[in-house]
Amino acid sequence: MFPGFSLARWLVRPACLRRLAGGGWAALLVLLLLAHRAAAAPEDTLVIEPAHPTRFLDERFYSVLEDPTGRLPLRVVSSPAWVGRFASVAGTAQPPNIQHTGSTYWLRLTVLPRPTLIHDWYLELYDPHIGAATLFRPLGTGVFDSVVTGANLPFASRPLAYKNFLFNLPQRAGQPATYYLRLRSDTRTSFRGMLHSGPQLVPELSLQYWLLGGFYGVLFIMLLYNLFLYFFLKEPSYLYYVLYVLSGAMLFLSEDGLGFQYLWPGSPPLNHLVEALAPVLLLVTFAQYARTFLDVAARQPGLDRAIRWVVALSVALLVLDVAVVHSGFSFWLYLLPYGLLYYAAWRVYRGGLRPARYLLLAQALVAGSLAFLISRKLGIDFYNNAYTVYSLNVAFVIEVAVLSYALADKIKGIMDTTLLTQRSLLKQLRKKHHAQDQLVVQLRENQALKDQLNTELEALVARRTD
Repeated sequence: MFPGFSLARWLVRPACLRRLAGGGWAALLVLLLLAHRAAAAPEDTLVIEPAHPTRFLDERFYSVLEDPTGRLPLRVVSSPAWVGRFASVAGTAQPPNIQHTGSTYWLRLTVLPRPTLIHDWYLELYDPHIGAATLFRPLGTGVFDSVVTGANLPFASRPLAYKNFLFNLPQRAGQPATYYLRLRSDTRTSFRGMLHSGPQLVPELSLQYWLLGGFYGVLFIMLLYNLFLYFFLKEPSYLYYVLYVLSGAMLFLSEDGLGFQYLWPGSPPLNHLVEALAPVLLLVTFAQYARTFLDVAARQPGLDRAIRWVVALSVALLVLDVAVVHSGFSFWLYLLPYGLLYYAAWRVYRGGLRPARYLLLAQALVAGSLAFLISRKLGIDFYNNAYTVYSLNVAFVIEVAVLSYALADKIKGIMDTTLLTQRSLLKQLRKKHHAQDQLVVQLRENQALKDQLNTELEALVARRTD
């Protein structure tokens, strides 16, 4: 429990003997309980069997050792003297994340395959932003081989060509094996992982790629469709919508690792740059789209000024965090601008802009899915599974579809209002033309009556003259 602590050495100290002689039996009992807890195994053995082809790597199945120096070798951390220094994070306030970016973290995992197991298993780490990851696999008594990969290395260095980090775990049926995983990263990345059975690995990963392909296909269609609408209608809201979708696609490509696998596999610095800039661009483009769509400058000028100042300040703090601080909690900086934009949408909706209700609905869906992402970043076990990991993708697809429909509904409303105004003007013009026609007829009748009176008057004058 405490590195370097020995209960026997403490008990033989004179001060301790005097306290125990004075009746400190309760203290002795507490110390014995603490010693029993320290001597207990820090992690549970993960039993794998064919009946369960996938196993989530729960916190109780591994223990963690933080190395602030980053220089401890495997022969030291795997020695009996260091066994008690590994600690489980299960049931503690410490989240299963890298808390100090300057430290190296060691994870110890013990796997016991059932005697009927005849194939290997694979360990998948969900977070693709881990800078350096090395898995040490046991080959025999005190002998290990290593598999080195990480986001700081080109994609070709990965042992298996997959968007996340995937390691092969060779198994000997009925014999436990202890693996050591060394992690180092410049961001507060997660220890979340999953164990996959060999026969089920390819179908499961293929399904993920198909679903992600459909996700990016929908984004591409929505982007292309609204880009054509911008060229035809020259409406700025469509351009901001296209930029927002493009920024979201960049964010997801960096988060799920597909961008590093297919677009820039040989450039880890570019991968880190996209990872840092995509959330900032997403905030800027969405703020501009929402302001234009909601007509905040015309409907709520005071609120519009506040939004512009808050967004500018948030962007500055985000860039500062990415470049200098590296806090890992920059996602909190998005709450104020997005909350202010949501409040603006509600105010505009109450003011009479009916399409604003679609923006309220879309942002509510995204906010619900962000709860799972933030919980994973904080290390909170809040329904963490394959469905919640990709819930943000589903919410974003629904959002871009709803926002596209909202934009179309707004344009349709403007066109309907324009047509009604034109019809009203046309009706007024027709009434005016009808009145003018009636006036012309009346003038003609007056002229004819005048001519008749003049003719009769001339005849009467002629008779009088004769």
